[in-house]
Amino acid sequence: MKSRILSADISADLAEKVEDLAHRLDKSEAWVVEQALSDWFAIRDARHAMTIEALADVDRGATVDHERVEQWAASLATSNPLKRPI
Repeated sequence: MKSRILSADISADLAEKVEDLAHRLDKSEAWVVEQALSDWFAIRDARHAMTIEALADVDRGATVDHERVEQWAASLATSNPLKRPI
């Protein structure tokens, strides 16, 4: 895979955390940063996909009334919880 250098001005505290983790894992600081960025983008992409899915649910009317959700949530602390609203 082709690579390139990317520089960023980060806080000294964050740089120290990167250095410490790299040392503990016996990896380079660049490896730690690349892993962190890869994980962050994976999480961001997953959240975006869930948002698109949720908006599609709303568009087709697949929603649950807020009051029903509140009643269900309140019932969870009782001896007779309600079924999860669908």
